[in-house]
Amino acid sequence: MVPKSTYQLPVAAGDVGPWQVRVLVKRGNETLEDRARVVLDLATALGEPLLYRAASPPAAPYVPVADRQFQRNERTRVEWLVSSPTPIRLKARLLQTTGHPLTYALPVVPEERSGSTLARVDMTMTSIAAGDYLIEQTTESNGQKQTTLLAIRVLG
Repeated sequence: MVPKSTYQLPVAAGDVGPWQVRVLVKRGNETLEDRARVVLDLATALGEPLLYRAASPPAAPYVPVADRQFQRNERTRVEWLVSSPTPIRLKARLLQTTGHPLTYALPVVPEERSGSTLARVDMTMTSIAAGDYLIEQTTESNGQKQTTLLAIRVLG
């Protein structure tokens, strides 16, 4: 299992970026380096989604993933950072790629973590047929609606 780390850096009040992030990981003679630009979009209520997978047993831990392909014997978690300072209403649906909603319920769980609010959706893939799907996340705040789509693939 790969150990994971989370680092929180202080940001001055009113500082909305953008920021440059450089990650350097060394193990013996091996080095892995990556860079990213972090931009806060004040017009959106949610940040970019973070995806995780876990084995079917409920005690199995979730691990971060970069791809959006999941096996039917896995559990999937998607988290969005809630960037809206005002209260919002969250709703999620699982859609076919044609846009037609499925009857699979996707409850959105707001979660406080390290001083931030996350919107979390957990899915068990066993009841979903192999194929391509969209997770539709809708937020409503101050009478304005925003919808984001996340494409995933379920493998047989």
